[in-house]
Amino acid sequence: NTVPQSATEKPAVSIEIPKIPVRGGDGSDVAIADGRVYVSAYNGNRILVYNQIPTDPQTQPDFAIGSPGVNTNTLLTNHFITNPNMATDGQTLFVFSDFDMEMHVWKSAPTKSGTAPDHTSRAIGGAADGAVYDGHLALATHHGKLGIWRTYPLNGEEPDLLFVGKIGDVSFNTLRGVAMDEHYFYVGSESHLYVYDDIPSDTLAPKFTVALQGGLANLSSDGEYLVGMSVNQVRVFKISQLSDSYTGEELANNALSPVLGASLVADGHLFVADRAYNRVSAWKDLDDALQGKAPDLSLGKSDPEDTTPEIGKDRLFWPWRLAYDGQHLWVGEYKFSCRILAFELK
Repeated sequence: NTVPQSATEKPAVSIEIPKIPVRGGDGSDVAIADGRVYVSAYNGNRILVYNQIPTDPQTQPDFAIGSPGVNTNTLLTNHFITNPNMATDGQTLFVFSDFDMEMHVWKSAPTKSGTAPDHTSRAIGGAADGAVYDGHLALATHHGKLGIWRTYPLNGEEPDLLFVGKIGDVSFNTLRGVAMDEHYFYVGSESHLYVYDDIPSDTLAPKFTVALQGGLANLSSDGEYLVGMSVNQVRVFKISQLSDSYTGEELANNALSPVLGASLVADGHLFVADRAYNRVSAWKDLDDALQGKAPDLSLGKSDPEDTTPEIGKDRLFWPWRLAYDGQHLWVGEYKFSCRILAFELK
């Protein structure tokens, strides 16, 4: 009620953020005008308004600006997805977000813009990476959780297996990548790549444990190659050569920027989301990329000198995550655009 005279002087009233529906962020702010208090719920897409200065910590906002109610985040009700990450088998599409902490399910992959998901759930929290194979779904989170569904969770079902911080004798603080193929089950942590002969369990030890400085994130496998991101570089593994001491090969290519999103291998093709240059670089043959050859295709930019982030049907704004279903390349953009685009590849 008065200007504080010392660092230890307590405020008259403190309203804890969990008690009111504020979702803050870089642009959070508060203002008082004509006795009303306006609170910017930056990532909640609304301004919360108190008709008078609160005197009780339990006081709820009286109304919202930019939303039909104080508890409604119109980003979520309109199916905006921040930092989308995708996994698909060509039929079902899963989209999860480490920001929104939700998983969205399209039982049939969308064929037109604006198609709402069939189901949305909290799943196991904010997933860093996900993979589908042979009817299974696996999600790995930054908080060290690995969830595995033996059948697709089309209606928000809980995972059949959930590992938190450890799988048997393998311990980790955070997980960054997961992939599956006909050979192995792959888990990337902050420091290692773990390769399992089958779906992990507390009694199944990894077949290979590969120590990697910076770990391995956003894994992708086509059964011949495994690719992932390590310290902002694409790392490529020949699956037939996997061993405890095999650390793969780093993709060094002058066509790529210093800030990448994710890489993806499919049918021998390599795709790299080049976030800083706002395009997806593609090689028909992954070996060409390893040899330093220029990309065969650049999605999002027709001019190699143009690196500006743009919104448009043939433009990209910070491409981040990738998925391929045999016909479409799905590109999820980071943070500000909230778009997922599907490019038909021929």
